[in-house]
Amino acid sequence: MGNIRARTRECGSRRKVRASHRAAAAAAVPEGGEDRILQMLERLMNSVDQLREEIAMGFERMDNRFDDIHALVQRMGQRSAAGESWVSALPGPSFRPFPPADRSS
Repeated sequence: MGNIRARTRECGSRRKVRASHRAAAAAAVPEGGEDRILQMLERLMNSVDQLREEIAMGFERMDNRFDDIHALVQRMGQRSAAGESWVSALPGPSFRPFPPADRSS
């Protein structure tokens, strides 16, 4: 029983310490600091939005590539079923289902 009380007391003191840290942190923000913090948060959110857009575009490109590959496999299967060589369904040497990654950034 004493152990539970000690833990409860410890937990309560942790809450008080956290509250005092928050109060000290709030008091430590210099005048105009809130604006700088808000600007930094806004830039961070813009970066996150930009990353989301880039990821979505990447998934869209990947999806398009998979559609191309799926269509190619279907053509190869149709030619094979018709008794033709499936090799004739392959595109020319310029076909690249996965182009090299853009490493410029």
